[in-house]
Amino acid sequence: MELNEIEKRMLYQTEGSERYAILHELLMASRYAKDPDRRRAADSLIEKLRPLLDKECMEIVHDIRRNYRLPKEGRTIGGLIAETRQESGAEQRHTVRLSVRISSTASLRSGTGNSGWMKRWS
Repeated sequence: MELNEIEKRMLYQTEGSERYAILHELLMASRYAKDPDRRRAADSLIEKLRPLLDKECMEIVHDIRRNYRLPKEGRTIGGLIAETRQESGAEQRHTVRLSVRISSTASLRSGTGNSGWMKRWS
């Protein structure tokens, strides 16, 4: 069965574990999607999967879930945040602040810091 990129993505994102549930998710996507391309893809998938038996349908779905990889723009939110931090240098500033905090705490504990109150408690 030939599936285009949008159809593969839609099948990859479904959560159903049987043909009926997959078709129901696609019907809801077709009905409520704001993007007309997404609606057409959902309708096309419904027409392609409807005549199949449950086993055949789920073999296709499992194959897509196992082998399909989201394109680059489909990354996770955590990955996008980490990438943005890395580009802005926030990660480096955080590391510097942390190392300063650790080194100042270590010097206070060893009694070599500038603070006189630590010497009294040693």
